[in-house]
Amino acid sequence: MPLLDGQVGIVSGAAQGLGTAFAKVLSENGAQVVAFDVQQSVTDVVKEIEDATGNKVLGMVADVSMRADVESVVATAVETFGGIDVLVNNAGTWKRTPVDTPWAQAVADWDAIMDTNFKGVLMLSRACVPHLISRGGGNIVNVSTYYVLPARSKGTNPPDTDLYNASKWALNGFTQAWSRHLAVHKIRVNGLCMGATD
Repeated sequence: MPLLDGQVGIVSGAAQGLGTAFAKVLSENGAQVVAFDVQQSVTDVVKEIEDATGNKVLGMVADVSMRADVESVVATAVETFGGIDVLVNNAGTWKRTPVDTPWAQAVADWDAIMDTNFKGVLMLSRACVPHLISRGGGNIVNVSTYYVLPARSKGTNPPDTDLYNASKWALNGFTQAWSRHLAVHKIRVNGLCMGATD
């Protein structure tokens, strides 16, 4: 029997890279998956995963930074597959944001990065938690970065990515607090501090 047979997973930022890989591995291990992204190409990715694994994968175009989209994704997962067992908070955005960026640009960059990398994780996780509890537990995986582990190793926290760095440091705070709070419900919360990945 596959490791995740009968389980349901949600993967954000699934149209490329790590998100596609997470969705594929969940499906290969027997999970039914809802894979979503702001990019339309997520529908092509879903078809490829279904063809490769033979398991149902539902693709949705949705923005993790928009509450209505988050609620739609979670409701669709529950209605289609009956619940949620695994959440992979993978969606993220990155851009150069030097510390001396002009004020208006810095504020706009803050909104764009924090809305996806931080607020999106908050909203999607909170929307999923009641469903994880109702299934008797589950897993939340937050995709972070090697920039924050450890703080001063070579190549981490470059000065032209202050907002990205801040969003991922904040994500570590979520991960630690949630793991302690949700343990009583048998929900494991972990962070993956990823480096550059093919």
